[in-house]
Amino acid sequence: MASNVPREFTPSFESLSMEDIIGAPLVATAQANSEMAREQVQFLMDFCFAKQGNDEASGADDEVVSATSNYKPVMVQMEVTRSDIVPSPEPG
Repeated sequence: MASNVPREFTPSFESLSMEDIIGAPLVATAQANSEMAREQVQFLMDFCFAKQGNDEASGADDEVVSATSNYKPVMVQMEVTRSDIVPSPEPG
Protein backbone atom coordinates (compact mmCIF):
# COMPACT_ATOMS: atom_id res chain seq x y z
CA MET A 1 0.00 0.00 0.00
CA ALA A 2 1.29 3.46 -0.77
CA SER A 3 2.70 5.32 2.19
CA ASN A 4 2.12 8.78 0.74
CA VAL A 5 -1.69 8.55 0.82
CA PRO A 6 -3.18 11.59 2.57
CA ARG A 7 -4.56 10.87 6.04
CA GLU A 8 -8.10 12.01 5.13
CA PHE A 9 -8.39 9.09 2.67
CA THR A 10 -7.27 6.38 5.10
CA PRO A 11 -9.70 4.75 7.53
CA SER A 12 -9.38 6.09 11.03
CA PHE A 13 -9.90 3.58 13.78
CA GLU A 14 -8.88 6.01 16.49
CA SER A 15 -12.48 7.07 17.12
CA LEU A 16 -13.68 3.46 17.50
CA SER A 17 -13.41 1.64 20.78
CA MET A 18 -12.06 -1.89 20.96
CA GLU A 19 -15.56 -3.01 21.92
CA ASP A 20 -16.98 -1.58 18.67
CA ILE A 21 -14.23 -3.10 16.53
CA ILE A 22 -14.71 -6.59 17.99
CA GLY A 23 -18.36 -6.48 19.00
CA ALA A 24 -19.97 -5.24 15.79
CA PRO A 25 -18.91 -8.25 13.66
CA LEU A 26 -19.97 -10.64 16.43
CA VAL A 27 -23.40 -9.03 16.72
CA ALA A 28 -23.82 -9.12 12.93
CA THR A 29 -22.84 -12.81 12.87
CA ALA A 30 -25.31 -13.65 15.63
CA GLN A 31 -28.10 -11.79 13.81
CA ALA A 32 -27.29 -13.57 10.54
CA ASN A 33 -27.34 -16.96 12.28
CA SER A 34 -30.67 -16.12 13.89
CA GLU A 35 -32.20 -15.09 10.57
CA MET A 36 -30.84 -18.22 8.87
CA ALA A 37 -32.34 -20.47 11.57
CA ARG A 38 -35.68 -18.66 11.30
CA GLU A 39 -35.73 -19.15 7.51
CA GLN A 40 -34.83 -22.83 7.85
CA VAL A 41 -37.68 -23.43 10.30
CA GLN A 42 -40.09 -21.54 8.03
CA PHE A 43 -38.96 -23.67 5.05
CA LEU A 44 -39.52 -26.88 7.01
CA MET A 45 -42.93 -25.74 8.21
CA ASP A 46 -43.97 -24.72 4.67
CA PHE A 47 -42.87 -27.86 2.85
CA CYS A 48 -42.68 -30.68 5.41
CA PHE A 49 -45.78 -30.06 7.50
CA ALA A 50 -49.46 -29.42 6.70
CA LYS A 51 -51.55 -27.13 8.91
CA GLN A 52 -54.50 -28.95 10.49
CA GLY A 53 -57.93 -27.41 10.94
CA ASN A 54 -58.86 -23.78 10.45
CA ASP A 55 -56.83 -21.08 12.13
CA GLU A 56 -59.17 -18.15 11.47
CA ALA A 57 -60.17 -17.73 15.10
CA SER A 58 -56.64 -17.01 16.25
CA GLY A 59 -55.98 -14.53 13.42
CA ALA A 60 -52.59 -16.07 12.67
CA ASP A 61 -50.76 -15.00 9.55
CA ASP A 62 -49.92 -17.77 7.05
CA GLU A 63 -46.34 -16.47 6.74
CA VAL A 64 -45.61 -16.90 10.44
CA VAL A 65 -45.67 -20.21 12.28
CA SER A 66 -48.26 -19.89 15.01
CA ALA A 67 -47.72 -21.61 18.34
CA THR A 68 -51.46 -22.37 18.55
CA SER A 69 -51.64 -24.13 15.16
CA ASN A 70 -51.61 -27.88 14.78
CA TYR A 71 -49.37 -29.37 12.13
CA LYS A 72 -49.19 -32.85 10.66
CA PRO A 73 -46.03 -34.11 8.92
CA VAL A 74 -46.27 -34.55 5.16
CA MET A 75 -45.86 -38.25 4.49
CA VAL A 76 -44.67 -39.83 1.26
CA GLN A 77 -45.35 -43.32 0.00
CA MET A 78 -42.04 -45.08 -0.48
CA GLU A 79 -41.15 -48.65 -1.26
CA VAL A 80 -37.68 -50.09 -0.82
CA THR A 81 -37.09 -52.89 -3.28
CA ARG A 82 -33.72 -53.98 -1.92
CA SER A 83 -32.68 -53.60 1.69
CA ASP A 84 -29.00 -54.55 1.40
CA ILE A 85 -26.22 -53.59 -0.97
CA VAL A 86 -24.49 -56.50 -2.69
CA PRO A 87 -21.02 -55.70 -4.03
CA SER A 88 -20.43 -56.34 -7.70
CA PRO A 89 -18.08 -59.26 -8.51
CA GLU A 90 -16.27 -57.00 -10.98
CA PRO A 91 -13.98 -54.25 -9.61
CA GLY A 92 -15.20 -50.66 -9.95
